[in-house]
Amino acid sequence: RRKLENMITKTIINHPIEIYHINLGVPSEYREELIKETYRLKNRNRQNSEVFKHLFSEEKEKVIGSDYKVWEESTVYTPLLENILRFVTSISHANPGNSGWDYKILNSWVGIYGKNQSAKKHHHDPAYRSFCYYISGEEPYTPMVFNDIGLEIDAITDRLIVFPSFVNHSVPPCNEGERIMVAGNVVPVN
Repeated sequence: RRKLENMITKTIINHPIEIYHINLGVPSEYREELIKETYRLKNRNRQNSEVFKHLFSEEKEKVIGSDYKVWEESTVYTPLLENILRFVTSISHANPGNSGWDYKILNSWVGIYGKNQSAKKHHHDPAYRSFCYYISGEEPYTPMVFNDIGLEIDAITDRLIVFPSFVNHSVPPCNEGERIMVAGNVVPVN
């Protein structure tokens, strides 16, 4: 597998697949606020939803910290999600066939992966694009793995990864370092 350090990459299989990663430059004070809020949501007395239980490792500790419309549970995430949506819209409009579309975040959730926790191979189809933003990632970094194209990208603090929703991805068992993330899906709207 190849590890990527560049800001943007395009991997071609049968047709172009664009996978972007970029550091958003989110101020550390705001990231600290997001971390506290993510722990607050995770520590509430709830389980992973049945829809997602099959994706995660069999650890007793749950990974997901919120419902799938995190902005309804906490407005703390709103500025971050707006920034992510602006980025997804800008890269989508760069494709001439998509320049007239508007986009919205269909769903978004937060979670904390601890040591040995993982996510099995899956995709987010039929959404248009999916994203994962790492509020916090600790060394040694555990990557997001794009299984079918032999690509992995480390979960580094402040990194946003955007990819086509049909692309399979997974998270191997996490190393010692914790990873706190916001993930979600974007769809076009009329």
